[in-house]
Parts: sequence; C-alpha cells; structure tokens
Amino acid sequence: MTTLGLIIGSLPLARTQRHLTHLLTQVAPPGTRIVELDPQHLPQHAPYEDVEAPAAALEWKRQVAAVDGLIIVSPTIERSIPGALKNALDWAGGTAAPNALAGKPTTIAGVSLGSLPRFASIQHLRTVLGDHGASLRSQPEVVLFADPETSFDADGRPSDPDLVAEARQLVSAAAGLAAHERRAKLASSGLGAPTSVSAARTRREVRAASAAATVDPLTEVLKAAPGPSSPAVGIPAI
Repeated sequence: MTTLGLIIGSLPLARTQRHLTHLLTQVAPPGTRIVELDPQHLPQHAPYEDVEAPAAALEWKRQVAAVDGLIIVSPTIERSIPGALKNALDWAGGTAAPNALAGKPTTIAGVSLGSLPRFASIQHLRTVLGDHGASLRSQPEVVLFADPETSFDADGRPSDPDLVAEARQLVSAAAGLAAHERRAKLASSGLGAPTSVSAARTRREVRAASAAATVDPLTEVLKAAPGPSSPAVGIPAI
C-alpha cells in the first residue's frame, strides 16, 4: 500500500476546496491511499533558528515524514502561493531541523477556479520544494480547472469529466513517482530477492550498512524533542 499525503493551498471558496479534496481522494488507483495533511495548528511565524521546534511543528513534520509521497496543489494568489502553504512547507522542511521534505517524492499542480491557467504558483512551489530537497516530479506542468459553477453539482459530486480525468492522472503520477523512488532506493542499496543462503547473508549485510549510512527522515523526526510552546505570533519567551 502506497500512502500519499495531500496538501491543498487555501482556495478562495471553501466549498470548492472540500469538493476538490474529496475528488482527489476518490480517484486514487488500487493500492494507493490518500490522506489529507492539515497544517492549521502550526505557529503563524517562520521557524526560529535559536528556539527548538514546538510540539505542533514536530507533529506536522511527523505527518509529512510518515507518508510515501506528497501531492501539493495550489492556486495562484498574488502571483505566488498562499502564505499559509509557504509557512507549512517551511516548517516541514529544513528551516527548522530535522527536514521531513528531503528526498520526499512530491507531485505538484496548480488549480484555477474557472479563469485562465496561471503557472506562478507551480514555479514558486518548485523553488521552495527544491530548496528543501524534495524529489520533484518533472514536466509537464499540471493545472486543474475547478470551476465553482460547473465542476461540481449541488451535492459536491464532480460533474466535469475532464477535471475527473486530470485528477486521476495527477494522483496516478504521484503514486508512480513514490513507487519509482522506493524501487530506486532498494536497488541502490542492493536489496533484491536473494538467490542463495550466501546471497541472503550478503543482502542482510548490505541492508545493515545501508541503514547505518542513510538518515531516515521519520526516524530523525521521532527522535527530536519539542522545544517550548510557540505563540501564534511574536517571539517566544526563552
């Protein structure tokens, strides 16, 4: 089972955001599970370099580190991504160690609410995620058209077959990227099916050496101890 974390940058219409979230979770291919990652409890300020990450930030890092891959969808707001999404990525990444985004298979897409596609959010997502070391899916760029008037019916069910097809392709690509990255890591560490007792022993030795040499983001996050509580705004008392 491949588990993908879904993060959607805040859309202008809450109902469209919920409908789009439900659609993306429903079109997952067999063997793939989508979980929504919600950063609402994060401090609304950038991580401090001289204060340990608070408990809410570590919990967010754990959620990001625990999934096999990420799907991040964002509208273009003032020619960039929403500020809350940028804050969430900064807390998940290396700005406040440990870094839960490093090497994380990540597929991104823009979202347009019935207007012409704008790619500024995708460009900025690539920059931010690249700086944090995420393993990004390459071209083509994807923009989902989620028109509030025509894409969903009164009950929130998708009524635009093109949107459904695009959403299915996006999730399938994300699942494929996560599976590819997993196979690549196994291959690079020499972990294949053993063909003999001697080969099995060699595989175990390679596995042990690989584990010792590789820093697992989830392990690092779990080992981290939370610092003092961080206020929603301002400077924490230390």
